[in-house]
Amino acid sequence: MNKLLGIVVLGLLWCNVSLAEEIYISCNVGMKDDRSTKKMRTLPKDKYKPIKRFGFQYFKFDNAKSEITIHEQIGSKKPSKVGSIIIDYEGKNFVEFEIKNSENEIDKYKLYSRNLSNKGAWQSFNFEGSVYLKSGSQVFDYDFRNTICLPPTKNGEIIKPPKDEKIYKKWIKKGF
Repeated sequence: MNKLLGIVVLGLLWCNVSLAEEIYISCNVGMKDDRSTKKMRTLPKDKYKPIKRFGFQYFKFDNAKSEITIHEQIGSKKPSKVGSIIIDYEGKNFVEFEIKNSENEIDKYKLYSRNLSNKGAWQSFNFEGSVYLKSGSQVFDYDFRNTICLPPTKNGEIIKPPKDEKIYKKWIKKGF
């Protein structure tokens, strides 16, 4: 009985440790639709043609806090923080949320994966997003999605914790 109890306790500890880790994902982003008054780039008229790349999105999943943090890098500009949200994503394969900032910008996201709280989530990770910002007479309103997503890597090899955090911090400071 004591052995069984020990196995259960160790199993619970292992689950808590694996859920407490942070997951980092970088995604190449392409624009799907641009409804802005000032167009960011010309899009193909055929919706089945490849979408145009316009930057990167960097995701950090903090399983201990149930927090998702997103940074973006548009073109060659330095990455900037979109925001963070605390949302229950543990064991889920889909979440939808929006982040509002002080400049009346609204960023909406739909994240998909087999299991968003799993370290291997990047293998099936996809997302769609939209941004709406009105500044004076100009309106920025566009939809985007990932074209490819990867975890922190070096020379084609996936970086394991704790070194993956160092790569993520480099991403959000200097870009991909």
